[in-house]
Amino acid sequence: MSQPTVPEPDAILLFHMLRIRRRSAAEWCLWLLWLIVLVLLAEFALTSLGEHERQAGILSSMLALGWLLGGIIVEVMKSIALRDNADMVGLDGETDTSGVRHSGNQP
Repeated sequence: MSQPTVPEPDAILLFHMLRIRRRSAAEWCLWLLWLIVLVLLAEFALTSLGEHERQAGILSSMLALGWLLGGIIVEVMKSIALRDNADMVGLDGETDTSGVRHSGNQP
């Protein structure tokens, strides 16, 4: 039988860098609502431009673009906040209130 292998230190660090975050049901519902509104605005924009209604098409296109960028910004800011919170909690589960980031289990 082959002996079990010990992962490389770089592989262990990569493992700790990748985190899967679970979302609550309310958050999934909000993202679904965001997607529905985005699809409706995009459909309205394309239909308006197809019917040569330039003002309505441009307005709904800009609303759809703003809605898309807003959702992206919200997700990026939440991931940054979660990463900062995870850095403040050590591997032993104790919160570091000093604001200094420690690597591993160092004091």
